[in-house]
Amino acid sequence: MTYIPTLLSGPKISESDIEEFENHIAKPLPFDYRSFLLQYNGGMSETSKRLFVMETEGDNLSVIDMFYGINHSDLEYRLKWNYDDFSSRMPPKFLPIGHDPYGNRVCLSLNENDYGWVYFWDHEREQDIPDYSNCYKIAESFTQFIESLQEIPELDSEE
Repeated sequence: MTYIPTLLSGPKISESDIEEFENHIAKPLPFDYRSFLLQYNGGMSETSKRLFVMETEGDNLSVIDMFYGINHSDLEYRLKWNYDDFSSRMPPKFLPIGHDPYGNRVCLSLNENDYGWVYFWDHEREQDIPDYSNCYKIAESFTQFIESLQEIPELDSEE
């Protein structure tokens, strides 16, 4: 799997750290995402932001601003904090793994029927009873998501 280099990655973690987190959420993480956590434990892209496309009508582009990690020094960048804080607002067994600059979340589904799929969760279209109506599929695996990320082209300052 090709990973994006990170500039601000979280502290080094072990398998036991991941197992402790899996026990907390009562679901196993997909292998490719576990590998990402072991290598990078979240963080930001070296080039700051990466563009991704999602399956939706209208605006279907966004950027990943930050990937969450285990035991990150900033509380709001921790997987556990995001899972605990957002689980009542998202479809069941959705794990927020990162965010864009506007407060939307990139999530990993741990549901049986779409296990490992990556979704964009639009907070502006949030429902009183969480469902998939504000969730847009980005990729069918974490690997596919990472491989689909594109650099944002530099804007020509003379234009």
